[in-house]
Amino acid sequence: MGNFRPHTKVERDYAKGVRLPTTNCSDMGRFRIAEAGYPYFVTSHIVHWLPVFVQPTTCDIITDSLAFCRSGKNLRVHAYVIMPTHIHLIVSAEGDLPTVLRDFKRHTSVELVKHYEAIKLPAFHNVFHYCGARSRHPVESKVWEEGNHPEQIYSREFFQQKADYIHRNPMRKGLVHDPLAWRYSSAAAFAGEADGPLEIDWLEW
Repeated sequence: MGNFRPHTKVERDYAKGVRLPTTNCSDMGRFRIAEAGYPYFVTSHIVHWLPVFVQPTTCDIITDSLAFCRSGKNLRVHAYVIMPTHIHLIVSAEGDLPTVLRDFKRHTSVELVKHYEAIKLPAFHNVFHYCGARSRHPVESKVWEEGNHPEQIYSREFFQQKADYIHRNPMRKGLVHDPLAWRYSSAAAFAGEADGPLEIDWLEW
């Protein structure tokens, strides 16, 4: 995943108990999925933009959960990228896509909290608890910001535009020189190479 590493100043500040703003823990769910069956471009951010996905273990939590949703919840993953602080997906579902995404975020939240408890990294773990306590409906831990900011994919051209945005994101952020070098992305699959860590569901227009 390139040479990206967590920002040490961020980790030091959180570890020292720096007062955190509350705005990023608020409800951001202003967009909604209106029509079932259509593909949607969705984005989910980790609270306070913590660089959670900088190691294979945490990225695998995402790909494993998406794979389970594909096999057990009728989710179709058409394109994706896992960035250090957030994920972009183009997805659809035969059933209730909002429910599938909700369950995906709940499961990955639990697994990510377990991971940071196991490796004893209090900086991130404390932020999850802080955001959970400051949520509109307080919970023990909160990993994801509210909402998925869905945009309906209404044409082949729009799909290609969003897929290109997804695949070029790691390069735009300076993490790699070539989108195909970013393992946790569907860029290689779109280029006719191996699927990578997650199989892709191809759309037919």
